[in-house]
Amino acid sequence: MEFIIVLFFALVIGAGIIFAVIGILAVLGGAALLFVRFVLPPLLLTAAALTLRGAAAATIITIATIREMTGHAARGVAIWEGQPHWQQQAQERVRQEQSVPVIDSWESACTLLGLPTEGFAKPELSRAYRQAIVTAHPDVGGNPALAKALNVARDLIRQQQGWA
Repeated sequence: MEFIIVLFFALVIGAGIIFAVIGILAVLGGAALLFVRFVLPPLLLTAAALTLRGAAAATIITIATIREMTGHAARGVAIWEGQPHWQQQAQERVRQEQSVPVIDSWESACTLLGLPTEGFAKPELSRAYRQAIVTAHPDVGGNPALAKALNVARDLIRQQQGWA
């Protein structure tokens, strides 16, 4: 008989624990439903509103920056137009660059460096190049296109002679 009473109490306690767990799960489920129904939508709307507000602010800043840059560009054009010697210098640079010969052959490379087309050695090439580049280099106010042509001529001769 005692065994039946102990078994009965064990079943009652077990059922109580099961019902308590079910109750806790029901409360948690209800809380989750309340969160999803009432708390989450305003959070999402707030995040969306903040994102849109940030995008609008970025757009406004971009438009203001473009307007400012346009103003700077207009002032730059006005300054450029007010300085005719700048324009003349730019036109002179273009003329100089267009007057530089194209180096595409052995003969044109030798002519530009002031070398004969035959019968010179590597030291003579180096000497001729140094003499020409001294005045043509952009660092000393020379013509950048001519300096580039001198480099191309020297490299072409080195390559064809196997001195590279």
